[in-house]
Amino acid sequence: MKQALKQFLQRLGVYERLKWSFPFGLYRILFQPRQLQAAAREKAFYHSFLRPCPLIFDIGANDGHKTEAFLTLAQKVLACEPDALNFRTLQLRFAGRRKRVLLEQKALGASPGKLPMQVHHPGSAFNTLNPRFKAITEADDEARWNEKIAFSGSIDVEVTTLDALIARYGRPHFIKIDVEGYELEVLRGLTTAVPCLSLECLFPEFKEELAESRKLLRALDPALRYNIAMHERLLYDHWLSDEELDRYLEFWTEPHFELMVRLPSA
Repeated sequence: MKQALKQFLQRLGVYERLKWSFPFGLYRILFQPRQLQAAAREKAFYHSFLRPCPLIFDIGANDGHKTEAFLTLAQKVLACEPDALNFRTLQLRFAGRRKRVLLEQKALGASPGKLPMQVHHPGSAFNTLNPRFKAITEADDEARWNEKIAFSGSIDVEVTTLDALIARYGRPHFIKIDVEGYELEVLRGLTTAVPCLSLECLFPEFKEELAESRKLLRALDPALRYNIAMHERLLYDHWLSDEELDRYLEFWTEPHFELMVRLPSA
């Protein structure tokens, strides 16, 4: 019933506006405590290793749930999202906070231009600029993602670079990059070190891309340290050297995780 009502409201073009209205926000507070608890865990996670700062970049912002967490740390958050439905969600969700939430309807890559984005469905977290990610997820069985993934086509999207965003908005204290297997290309568009960043990793399929990403980051600053995050928690009580991270990854068995990277001074 709920899913049918949601689809009906989406066809009318009013679902996203209703979802981020004040009455629905009150409904979430009263009847969806698990969502509030998850949001609180996410905020606590980022507060555990980030300090208050002027600016954070949210690359692959999706519906803005991490942007919400970043707003408790940063004076401003730049949220980048190429998917039209998700971008509309961001506009509605942060309509009253546009002085603090800066929006770009763009993907990130190694150079500016236009590229095809593989579309699972509008608003999907699986939408990607990496055809290999599409092939891997479509070949996976249902158990890995709790559904059988099938992409429906592709659309061209605007692409910019981290360097271009930094030139326009300033150097962020933290960059979150979650772009479904396209993280390496995003990093190829960065030529200056930032204090902290995170990369979403699909493992072991993107093991080589992860190694190349680390190589690019070390070239910007060899003093970088690492941690691994899962379920809104850092797994290690200290930040790892390259050698320590290599030892852990040699026996790693989890299919996906978030690699946290930071400078010792961060």
